[in-house]
Amino acid sequence: CGLSLLKMKKRQKVDAIFVYVMWYELYLGSFSIIRQEISMSLGFLLFALLQRKKFLVSIIVLLLASWLHSSASVLIILYPVYLLRNKLNVKWVCISTVVIFFAVTYASYLLTNLSFIDMSKYEDYLKPSDNTGGKIIYVNILLSAYLILVFYRSKRLSAVDKQCYFLTITSLIGNVAIYFLGLSTVLGRIFSYFVIFLIPILLSSLHIFKGAPKIKPVAISALVTFFFAYLYITQGGEKLASSGYLPYKFILENL
Repeated sequence: CGLSLLKMKKRQKVDAIFVYVMWYELYLGSFSIIRQEISMSLGFLLFALLQRKKFLVSIIVLLLASWLHSSASVLIILYPVYLLRNKLNVKWVCISTVVIFFAVTYASYLLTNLSFIDMSKYEDYLKPSDNTGGKIIYVNILLSAYLILVFYRSKRLSAVDKQCYFLTITSLIGNVAIYFLGLSTVLGRIFSYFVIFLIPILLSSLHIFKGAPKIKPVAISALVTFFFAYLYITQGGEKLASSGYLPYKFILENL
């Protein structure tokens, strides 16, 4: 529904859905954190509604997402991002990076005091802990660096694309900050709401290369390889991925 509201062409929709299925935090994540994943999807719908200037409906969607999972209240950030949509550039990414590092450092204090949206229940989780999935963080670093490069070099991005780049990059940087500051992975759930904005831009970002049509099959193959490599690495029950009851894991364990 969100993809249709963004008036994406059929090929663009197929690419977006493909990325959604292949990227580990999205489709695979839906098997474990069901309510939050639904809220993330509602966040994408909210974003699409804003682009169509359906502000009242977007507020209703925001309230519904927050009702399903209280942390979804962070989606309110989509409103100022929308207002700044034509000004977004790498400079704004740098500003948001500074803000993110400051915010996650004091996240325990902030979330504990947001009792009016019942976020205080995360207090017990907001303690430094071993962050599993260390290898994934390097994927996030490389991907964020790549997207920043594309964002910088692309001069004719639409307002929708600019927002998607900004939201995706800041979400990846947020997860990187959490890892290197030694904070709880629970905080990563907040940034997960914005990873979904990767799906419209990942494959389309290849336009910066001269041989984009030839490179695209390679990128698709890399995503498929990443998908199965992730499943293989996490099949032993490590806390890197989604539920151990994924059918894919079941099949892999019996090969």
